[in-house]
Amino acid sequence: MCLFGFRLGAVFSLMSAKEVNCKCLVLCEPLFELKEYIRTLIRAHIITVKEYFPDVKISSEDVIEKMANDETISVYGFHITGEYLQQLAKIDVDKFIDDYDGYSCILTFSRKNTEDVIPESIKQWHEKMNMAGTCQHISVETAFSWMTKKIWTDRISDLAEKAIMSIRTQYEKE
Repeated sequence: MCLFGFRLGAVFSLMSAKEVNCKCLVLCEPLFELKEYIRTLIRAHIITVKEYFPDVKISSEDVIEKMANDETISVYGFHITGEYLQQLAKIDVDKFIDDYDGYSCILTFSRKNTEDVIPESIKQWHEKMNMAGTCQHISVETAFSWMTKKIWTDRISDLAEKAIMSIRTQYEKE
């Protein structure tokens, strides 16, 4: 079995791996800093409110207070509760990295082929995951934007090909 996850789904795949005895993970653009991700969600909500309601004054503190009162916010059309964000903030990703001893592949998007260069953002995960198991980094060349959710080229198919190649290579070694 192999678990495959994008962004937050990559974190959930990592969290689930030990419980389901999974020895193969493919983590695509995983979120490395959940607290920063939460701040990004709050900022996205504020930007949306200001875009649709330009006269409304809103700050991060306003959003945090609203969520503390069990209200929801809308981010990219999804309703998010304060409880959900509190649970995310409590996740100790490092604990799950330390507990994982299988094969993992971290796929990152880049505008040019940087296969042999491990981005600073994943170095810590990559090094830790190589301690107990084996971790490979694969760069997928494309012009994809997480902010706009747009694929600027048809090369996103490289993602599937590289993930499959990584998994096959690992299983051929065993």
